[in-house]
Amino acid sequence: MGRGQKVITITLWSVLIAAMVGVVVGKLLIPRPSNAPEILYPGAEFTLTDQDNRPLSSKDLGGRPYVAAFIFTTCGDICPRMTGRMVELQPKLPAAVQLVSFSVNPEHDTPAVLKQYAKDWKADESRWHFLTGPSDRIYDAAAGMKIAAKPAEGTNPIIHSERLILVDGDGNVRGTYLSTDDEAMKKLLADAQAVAKEAKGSKAALAGGAR
Repeated sequence: MGRGQKVITITLWSVLIAAMVGVVVGKLLIPRPSNAPEILYPGAEFTLTDQDNRPLSSKDLGGRPYVAAFIFTTCGDICPRMTGRMVELQPKLPAAVQLVSFSVNPEHDTPAVLKQYAKDWKADESRWHFLTGPSDRIYDAAAGMKIAAKPAEGTNPIIHSERLILVDGDGNVRGTYLSTDDEAMKKLLADAQAVAKEAKGSKAALAGGAR
C-alpha cells in the first residue's frame, strides 16, 4: 500500500471513529424528562401481519414509542373495554406514539376481520396497527412483554391480561397499566407523553452527533 493510500485509509477510519463516538456521546447526553418512567425490561421482538395484510415487525416500529394491548375481536367483556381505552387514548397521545393491538385468537382474527374491527372502532389506521399471525408468534410476543396470555384449551376460554403496555422507541417496556383503573390510564398518558419527548430528544441528539 502506497503512502497516499495509507493516508486516505487512516483518514476514513478517523472519520468513522469520530462519527461512532459522536453517536455514543449523543446518546449519553440525551436530555431525559424528569418524569419519564424507568426502563423495566426489553420488550418483545416480533414479525406479524397487520390489518392490511402487510408484514409489521418490532423493527418497523423502531424509534417510535407505542401502546400495546392483547385482545381478540370476539371477546365480549375485557377486550371491548381495553379497545375502548385505546380509543380514548388515541386523540390524547402525542402524534409520535403508535398503538398496537395483538390478537390472541389469530385463527379467527384474519387481516380482513381485524380491518373491519378497526373500522368499527374508528381507529386511526395511520398509527394503530392490528396484528395477527401464527399462534406461537402471538403468544411469544405476549411472553416477551411479560404479559399473561394462554390460548383456549378444550372448554377453557382464551386467557389474557387486561393490562396495556407502554414500549419506548428503543423497544423497552416502560410500564404496564391496568385498563380498568382510571388512575392507571392517566399515568399511562403522562408516561407516554414523557417517553415521546425522550424519543424526540434522542433523535435530535443523534442527528447532532452525526454531523
